[in-house]
Amino acid sequence: MIELKLANRHRLVTTSAQIQIRPLHSFAEFKQVLDLRYRGYGYFATPAQALDALDLAEHSLILVAELAKRGIVGTLRLLDGRYGPIELEQFVPIATIPQLHQRSFIEATRFTIRHCRELLAVKLLLCKALWMYSLQQGHEYLVISSTQRLAAFYRMLLFEDVGTAGVYRHPRLGQSEHRMFLLPVQTALERYHAAQHPLYKFMHQPQPNIRLKPSNTRYN
Repeated sequence: MIELKLANRHRLVTTSAQIQIRPLHSFAEFKQVLDLRYRGYGYFATPAQALDALDLAEHSLILVAELAKRGIVGTLRLLDGRYGPIELEQFVPIATIPQLHQRSFIEATRFTIRHCRELLAVKLLLCKALWMYSLQQGHEYLVISSTQRLAAFYRMLLFEDVGTAGVYRHPRLGQSEHRMFLLPVQTALERYHAAQHPLYKFMHQPQPNIRLKPSNTRYN
């Protein structure tokens, strides 16, 4: 588990106030997001190759993390499984995952953050935003896939490792091995409280700098 001592938690709250989380709302920002993915993943020949069809789907929502005077430093994409395909379906037979059978869920993909001193705060705020969005939309599960390098981070957030049924190699990301993780959306806070998790207060407190309502125009 990532150590979050009292001083670190205080610094997390202070730093979080400087970061805005909101939906993407212009084509110029979309190009910034593609560049961020290109630099962050290291598997794309050009920023344009970081684009895929699901980015433009009606059931997708791209969030960005913005720092004052430094612009967009982080991004992730949400795909609502009620209204269209999710990326994971290309690699894993969703029907074989018992937790997702006849359940509603959101998939989080293309999680990318520029290296900066606020990296942990940006990462946690984006995770809180995707949980908040899933909660607002009434979903039962939040789905995310990760390489082994980041698996400990999602376990720290009390995501459940699906196990071998959720392991696959991603063809667009260098054939890197990915693992599938699930978070029960409606009971997440209860789980944090029961575990005396150091992030319980952070997840529970209001976050006025997280805005989740998308723009009326898509990337114009």
